[in-house]
Amino acid sequence: MSLLPFIIVDSIRTLYDVDEIYDFINSGTYASVYRAVRRDTPQSPFIQGASVAPGSVVALKVIQKNGIKTEKDARDIINEVAILKYAQHPNIVRLAEVFQTTREVCIALEFVEGKELLQGLGVSRAITEVRARNLIRQIISALMYLHEEKRVVHRDLKPENILVTADDHIVIVDFGLAKVFGHTRHRPHARLSLRPSFHQAPPDLARPSEAQGHLIRSASIESVDSVASHTDSPILATPCGTLKYAAPEAVRTMASHGAQWSTTRGSMPKLDMYSCGIIGYIMLCGQLPYETSNKATLAAQMERGASFQSPRWATRSEDAKNFVALLLQPDPSLRMGASDALQHPWIRPCDDEGSPCGLTTTMVTSPNSLKDDEESATKSGREALSMAFQAMMPSCSGQPDVNADVNGMQRPVKSVSYF
Repeated sequence: MSLLPFIIVDSIRTLYDVDEIYDFINSGTYASVYRAVRRDTPQSPFIQGASVAPGSVVALKVIQKNGIKTEKDARDIINEVAILKYAQHPNIVRLAEVFQTTREVCIALEFVEGKELLQGLGVSRAITEVRARNLIRQIISALMYLHEEKRVVHRDLKPENILVTADDHIVIVDFGLAKVFGHTRHRPHARLSLRPSFHQAPPDLARPSEAQGHLIRSASIESVDSVASHTDSPILATPCGTLKYAAPEAVRTMASHGAQWSTTRGSMPKLDMYSCGIIGYIMLCGQLPYETSNKATLAAQMERGASFQSPRWATRSEDAKNFVALLLQPDPSLRMGASDALQHPWIRPCDDEGSPCGLTTTMVTSPNSLKDDEESATKSGREALSMAFQAMMPSCSGQPDVNADVNGMQRPVKSVSYF
């Protein structure tokens, strides 16, 4: 395993007050999440660029290093942190800071006072069109930002990874499977630093060996996990995520026991859009469009298309049905992208002043099609994310800079809670 390029502290409690039992929030395959409070003692150093004030509550994602078995595992963690730093949007969870101990990697995130989406929808799950429209608009606004501004595809969009607050504010979380798929629109003005530096490091880690230094360099350069494969057309995509919310092209590959399928850069975001269609179907109908767990059967059902014959759909508008149907198109070339989805008549009903209702998030100015934008892109996704990665590498001052620009985000890290 490579040496990860994050600041090193003696223990989690050097920086945070946390109880493994009472502060436990959730756990996944590779990590556990806890409610934690930033400490304010001489032993709890301030990480340069961090916006976590003493007393702030965060969601602390703790990854055990003994579960990081390969260089790819290490790159995946670096990739997740880089993307979280790279993305700044009102409907995307914010990175507060990242550090490591000898046994754990800790990612401090905005702590959202809300519930997982299906819990927030209530027992019946089906909700009014007005509420569904507001929630879906926020999800798609975040996806348009990721897809068209940052060239990032989430790849695991599902209700468990979408939090909703009491006032129906949406926050998308868990970027563990997210990847850059092409050219970024903006060019970071930075140069990748490869100088290792450590804070309060144990003696055996304070001076990494030549071999360890080589692994750091490898991790930084390859942190986007084969993004080079995303810069040529056609490209190979790997199926991942949750079966119930996966796109047909991914399910077909899984059903045939394939490791990858051939696609294009412009089709990658359509994976997230199909997942959004499944979520929209649940919101408006109260059930999944397909109930089988058999991959081959599911792929066949997806090819036939979702049914809108349920009695619950009888009370929904034709615009709502059309909107969901366009997101659930089995052919990704016919499936709506995020920009087109935000222009759909169901999403764009106007208020008395002629403005789209409920658009409280920052909208991204960009063309409706990714294809028209390819020639104007000035830097590949691999190069751009490497530039973002520089902030995770120690700066010339000897302090890490992973949280740089956090203070420029649109909202402060706030005390929030997962249920």
